[in-house]
Order: sequence, then structure tokens, then C-alpha cells
Amino acid sequence: MKKYILTAVLALLAASLIGGCGGQTPAGDAARLDGYWKVDYMNDGFGFAEFRVGRVEYLSFDSGGNSVTLYGNWGDLYDCAPALASFGQDGTLTVSHRVPGAEVVTRAYRYELPDGDTLLLHDVTGRTVKLTRAEKTPAEDGYACQRVGLEYLSLVQYSVLHDTNLLSGNGELWFVTGGPDQAYAIPYDVVSHHYGGYNLSGSYVFAFGMQSGNLLWATSRTGDNSVAKLVDFNGNELASIDTQTLHNAYKSTIETGTYDGYYLWLYGYHLTNLDDSDPVAVLTKVDVTANPPVTKFSDWGVKMRVVAMAAYGSDVWALVSFGNYLLVRLNEDGEVEETFILPYPPTGTPIKMVGLAGLGGDMYVLGADLYPSPYGYESYSHVLKVTW
Repeated sequence: MKKYILTAVLALLAASLIGGCGGQTPAGDAARLDGYWKVDYMNDGFGFAEFRVGRVEYLSFDSGGNSVTLYGNWGDLYDCAPALASFGQDGTLTVSHRVPGAEVVTRAYRYELPDGDTLLLHDVTGRTVKLTRAEKTPAEDGYACQRVGLEYLSLVQYSVLHDTNLLSGNGELWFVTGGPDQAYAIPYDVVSHHYGGYNLSGSYVFAFGMQSGNLLWATSRTGDNSVAKLVDFNGNELASIDTQTLHNAYKSTIETGTYDGYYLWLYGYHLTNLDDSDPVAVLTKVDVTANPPVTKFSDWGVKMRVVAMAAYGSDVWALVSFGNYLLVRLNEDGEVEETFILPYPPTGTPIKMVGLAGLGGDMYVLGADLYPSPYGYESYSHVLKVTW
């Protein structure tokens, strides 16, 4: 009997020593962490960066300790990353999150719970973050973390070339792709999923906007890529926008944009610092009905990596790539009004988001295979519908 009692005592003593240095078992520590935690300080380079959710300001744990959400920001954009969490007997917290366009990222941290209101995490490099129990929720601090769904519609069996986008015009979606040897404009029926195609002529075939259902706002991807032109499918040029004229001698590239029926929106980078690791982005709104065109605003230093833009409803939206893909609703001055997080695409294979379009009260996203297609092409495209 004494032997059994001694064994039980030793087991209880061991249980009190393992876990998060807080005198609890891992299960007990998980329960203690339930709720929201605010970052008090964080060493530069702490190991949250791999989750690509911006600068992390909050963590939240569920009551069972099986999941954790990281809340971060990219300036005016708020992002969050739901992740799996597990507590080890050796005092480690393991966090796993699938980063869109990549594999699952898993990181382990040594954790300490010196009291009920303080959490310390240490990464493998010895850097530390200190968190305390939050006095308000992330939502009260601007982190709405609104999510939308994606409904898979169909595969578009055209190889993705250098630039591919999704446009809308004349009551149809248009799949447009450009390259050095061939370029297409392909009307796509969202009901039947049928599509045909037109060959595009000329050098201005990298389209980012459609006007009147059969005209494209496009760039040539030659030189410094600072000029947009309105062209027809045969390459005839009907209008031209030079960013050097818009910006009073300062040029910017044109990476993407949209035409909202009245204004042309252009997103690109300041040409004076393209060699910098963090070039300055600029969002420009142009009244193309004026002669000559009039710049409504040029917002330098935009804190967004815009993949595509689209007019949807009465607003202009941007598809933004950070840790997650974000849908961002802009106001008439180009300021962020709302941010929505896109889920990991339901395609079965990793894809990257390359296009955005609004049509008939719905919004659509174009994805491209992240890796070479099993069909032997460089990459295929996928049409997905956003569900609210």
C-alpha cells in the first residue's frame, strides 16, 4: 500500500512541475489562457512573421485550448489567422496555420504563465513577446476579421501567361490574359460556364479594366510600364493616360486598376525607388471624361499590395495579398472602409488569386494554379464566386 501511495504522490508532483511553468498541467494551462490577450511588447523579428498576418497585436484562445487566433495589421488593413494550438508536456505551445498559397506553417514556442494575467512566449531564437489579458476585444479595437466564402464554379482551360485578370462588361465576365506571343479576351458565362475567345492584337494587351463591353484599359508591359491606353480587341488605340502627366513629372508603374464607369483607378509603384526593398505604392483616381483627363487624387505610400481591383455595387474594391487574401472596400477617396478575409480556395490544389470582378450583384475571383497543372500546361485558371 505504501508503494502505491508513494507512486501517486510522485505522479502529482510531476504534474505540478510540467507544463507552462505556471504550476498547471498542459490542459490546465489551456483553460487558463481562454480569452483575449494583448501584446505589451515584442522583440523585433519574433517568430510570428511566418504566419504573414502583419504586426500581431492580439491572440485569442478558445476554452479548450485547441485553437488560437492571431490578430495583426498592415497599417489600415486588419487581418487575422485562425490556427490550431496544442500544449506539450515540455512547456511548449505549438501553433499551426495554413498560409494561403503555401503549405501549413507550424511554429513552437516555450511559454510561461507567471500569473493569471501575464503570458510570455519565447521563440527558438530566444526572442520574447509579453502579453497581458486584454481589457477590450480585438473587435472593439478595429479587428472585425469579417470572413466571406468562396464557391467554386469552373476551370478555365487556358494557360495562365504573364498577366491574367478577370473583368466584367456587357453583362459578362471576361477572362483576359496577355503574353509576348498570344493574348486573349474570353467571355465567360457564369451560368453555363461556357466560354469562347478573341485574339487580342497590338502591344497593349495586359488589361485591367473594361469600358463599354468591348474596349479594354490596358498596359503594354514595355519600358517603364507607366502608360495606360484604351484599346479595342484589334489593338486600335482610342485614349491614353500617362502617369508622368498625372503626377506632375513623377512617373509610376501601372500594376493593376479598374474602370468604375466614370473614373479610372490605377495602382502601381513610384518609379524613383523601384530598387528599394519596400517601394512606395500609389493609388490614383482619374476622371477620364475630362479633356485632358483630371487627377482626382494620388495617394502616395498606400499600405496595400493590390493584386486586382473591381467596381462592385457603388464601390471600388481591391484584392489585396498579405498573409491572407483580403477583399478591401474603398471609399471615393481611396480610403479603406471594410476588410474581408477570403478563405483558402476550395480547389483541392494550391492557387493564387489573380483577378477580381463584379457582375449582376455578385463578386467573382479568378485563381491560378500555384504549381504547374497536372494537365501539362503552365497553369490553369479557376473561377470562384464570393459568398457573403
